[in-house]
Amino acid sequence: MNKDRGLKYTCLFGGGAIRGLAFIGAIKALEELNIEPVKFGGSSVGAIFASLYAFGYTSNELKEKFIDINFNLFKDIQFGFGKAPALSKGNVFLDWIRELLEDKFYQSVNPKIERKPITFKDLDKDLVIITTDLKDFTSQEFSRYTTPDYEIASAIRISCCMPGLMQPVMYQDKFLVDGDLQKSVPMWKLSDTLLNSPERILEMRLEGSFRDVDLSNGIDYANAVYSCMTAVASEQIRNEYGERDKFDYIILDTGDVLLVNFNIPLEIRENLISAAYNQTIDYFTKFLPVKKKKILENYNIVHGHLNRILHNIKIKNYQKAKIDIGELFINLSELCSNMDMADCKNIRMFKDKFFESYSKPGIFGIVHLKNNDIIKNNLQDITDKFDMKIEELTNYLNIYK
Repeated sequence: MNKDRGLKYTCLFGGGAIRGLAFIGAIKALEELNIEPVKFGGSSVGAIFASLYAFGYTSNELKEKFIDINFNLFKDIQFGFGKAPALSKGNVFLDWIRELLEDKFYQSVNPKIERKPITFKDLDKDLVIITTDLKDFTSQEFSRYTTPDYEIASAIRISCCMPGLMQPVMYQDKFLVDGDLQKSVPMWKLSDTLLNSPERILEMRLEGSFRDVDLSNGIDYANAVYSCMTAVASEQIRNEYGERDKFDYIILDTGDVLLVNFNIPLEIRENLISAAYNQTIDYFTKFLPVKKKKILENYNIVHGHLNRILHNIKIKNYQKAKIDIGELFINLSELCSNMDMADCKNIRMFKDKFFESYSKPGIFGIVHLKNNDIIKNNLQDITDKFDMKIEELTNYLNIYK
């Protein structure tokens, strides 16, 4: 077994406009922590960094590209009637992100071949871009599974369509805009690809913390309202899923950086990157070991029950196995509060199969278990997976103890 399995993640990056610079520091921390991204997902500015990360950009390269860029360059003002109001047509932005992707992609493939738009099927990694359909408020996933022939740069441009700032895009009769409009929902729930991902989910969210806000200033006021709504949503999601083994939530505090301050000074950019780096390191080295220790304790308790049940099934003491199952389920809901939901589901399914096959004692008090081998093998598989999970959790604690 790969003892570093606990370091494999589906890495998701949320929106936050200019605050997205913080992801450079977060990615630098992931590199140093030897986190292995297996899948990548993003919405809004997170779609930019998820894609560049998937294409192989390092944190140092990202910093070089973003540290002094003037984001006002993307304000290619549009004119004309019959269009949704927006400051930018999005063409300059599209050309910029397309060039970044193609520079890295063709450098690794063959820098001399003729460049063509890079589609999702061209990338050898799983990348999911989330957008929002304003017609019915649902998400539109762009990935190799749903839109293999669609250009990645164009999908990023759609996901970054913050209403009012960049022109929306029509796609298959859908009116697509910023994927981060659905921030009240965990990103992995917005995509079938992410929802069915077997790896752990690491979702990074950008939030601000405001103290001395001038509410008489229109921009400050709008920024505070938006930040309040998203911060509440992020906190609720973290409270619901953050303690579970499957999910890790890092809410990056970007301070009082305004979402639409597209020309923030170099010092603030450096501070954003540095703060996000420190927060990510702290999460994995300080908070996560405590969380994993609690999870490991529950896995060990359940594992002990499973071994006793398996032993009694093997020696055909089905009545005792039944009692052991009852003892396990007395506290299973509490024990499952932080375990992987899939593992708990497997235990409940096993219990149902056991009682479907369990026969009441006959005249001579003999109990039979129909499909004994199937039931036994099913429990053995579950127990083996618990062995792997316990080893994985123990290994992580040994790394960061």
